[in-house]
Amino acid sequence: MHIENKKYFEKTLLNDYLILYPIITISIIGIILSVIYNSFFVNLGLFLLGLTLILVCSLIIYRVNDTMTWVKCKGNILESHIKKVVIKDRWIEIEKGYLIIKYQYYFDNKDYVSMKYSFFNDDFPIYEQNLSSKNDLIANKYLRNFQRKTNINIYVNPKKAYESLVIQGASKDYMAKYYFLLLIGLINIIVSLTF
Repeated sequence: MHIENKKYFEKTLLNDYLILYPIITISIIGIILSVIYNSFFVNLGLFLLGLTLILVCSLIIYRVNDTMTWVKCKGNILESHIKKVVIKDRWIEIEKGYLIIKYQYYFDNKDYVSMKYSFFNDDFPIYEQNLSSKNDLIANKYLRNFQRKTNINIYVNPKKAYESLVIQGASKDYMAKYYFLLLIGLINIIVSLTF
């Protein structure tokens, strides 16, 4: 049981929305150009961007929802630690702590080892706050529940037994990004077909 202390200095907005802002910007520019110039190529670009967004986001949403049907089995924790990430945005430093676990499970007469905690491993920080000594207390309290040789529930994909998770699905906050991108894709297609 240990705490991995790594510092990553990056802009918060770029970290969280690396893809979201450029897509929104391109979509807005494309919609404005489509309305003003009514160009076939602008409309085609908007349509293709919209179609790509819809297909990619639909696939991700489907895969996340599919984890809710995975089979529950027992597993053992082989090792666990907390990865600390410090995000610096101008004058503020925020520390996030992520649980990193390695576990073993037995499914369909085979042994498997995995480190996949959730569908999006960065979806569930165990704490997210300003730098504080309380963070280590929270991390140690959390690690006590995931000590080595502890039995936990694992969710296994029955079609691909090497795919497993400790937490099914994803948080609503995380999924909101994909629903928003899906909506942007729909708007792009509607605008490209009407102008």
